[in-house]
Amino acid sequence: MTGVMRARRRRGRGQSLVEFAIVCPIALVVVLGILSGSWLFFQNEAVADGARGGSRAAAIATSLYQQTGGTGPFCESGSPGTVAAAVQRAAPQLPVNQGTLCAPTGNTTHLQQTAAAGKASVTVDATPSLAAPTAVTVTVAYSAQGLAPPLTRTFTFTFASTQPILQP
Repeated sequence: MTGVMRARRRRGRGQSLVEFAIVCPIALVVVLGILSGSWLFFQNEAVADGARGGSRAAAIATSLYQQTGGTGPFCESGSPGTVAAAVQRAAPQLPVNQGTLCAPTGNTTHLQQTAAAGKASVTVDATPSLAAPTAVTVTVAYSAQGLAPPLTRTFTFTFASTQPILQP
C-alpha cells in the first residue's frame, strides 16, 4: 500500500507543475496589462491637468506675447510666469518643455514651442486674436513612455473681462 501512495504523490506533483506552467503566463500577462493600463491612465491625466492649468494661466495670469525690439516674432513675455511653468505646476510628474512660446511670423493667434525630445510641448491658440481674446486654448502633447501612444489634450478657457488681461 505504501508503494501505491508514493506513485499517487508523484503524479500529483507533476500535475501541479503542469497546472502552474499553464496558469503562470496567463496571470503574468493579466498583471502586466493592469500595470500598463494604470501607467497610461496616469500619463493621460497628467497631460489633461497640465493643459487645464496652462489654459487658465494663459487666460488670466500671464502676458502671452510681446514684440521683441519692435520687430521679430511675437513671443511670450514670461511675466509674471510662462504658460509652460503653469503646465509644470499643474502636472509636476510630467516632463514639460520649458521653452518660450513664440508665434510664427505674422501670426498673432497661435503660439508654439520648438520641439524637445522626451518632453511635453505646449501650444496656445487665442481667438479671435491675442490682442483681444475671448477664449484661450492650450494643447499639451506628450509622446508617452513605454508602449503608450502619443497623448494630446486640449483645454479651452473662455472668459469675459472688462479690463484687458493679455496685452500686446
